[in-house]
Amino acid sequence: MAVNTRLKVLSALVLAMALALPMSSCSYYVDPEGRPVGILGSGPPQADSREVNSYSYALESFRPETLSSWFLIASFLWPIPMLAIQLLRPRSMLSRVVWWLDPALAIGSGGYIISVASIFSRPALGAYCACAALLPYTAMWVHELVYRLRGLGGKDEPNYPLQPPAGGRLGVN
Repeated sequence: MAVNTRLKVLSALVLAMALALPMSSCSYYVDPEGRPVGILGSGPPQADSREVNSYSYALESFRPETLSSWFLIASFLWPIPMLAIQLLRPRSMLSRVVWWLDPALAIGSGGYIISVASIFSRPALGAYCACAALLPYTAMWVHELVYRLRGLGGKDEPNYPLQPPAGGRLGVN
């Protein structure tokens, strides 16, 4: 397996694991009895109130009957079937179509994850990890595109072996 493919698989796994992390966080204040305290303007809260942070998870709000829940799950999991198609059938027409869909899906899912995470709250670790996982995935796609456009080697993807150079040490023969 080429280095590009390994990095894309790693990015897809990090994106899938980000599904279990908190997507957004929200802070509010409660009084000593646990009732929410309203804040007027941007002034400080009452002296006896304390700040409470609540976190929202993607799977926590999953409802099978709503389309937006399925879009959110698909935003995290789409690279796995796409990579499976590309690895199992590398020279097929389906694999080529899927490969050309990758950048649109990466940009779309990153935008969707951030927009869902930032509505009425602050994005949290899950949203940031998801977007961070999409960056190397997309960068490897761009690298493959440049490789294909230059026509290097006549193969579908660059194949850099993961082995040290001759002589056993890096940079010294």
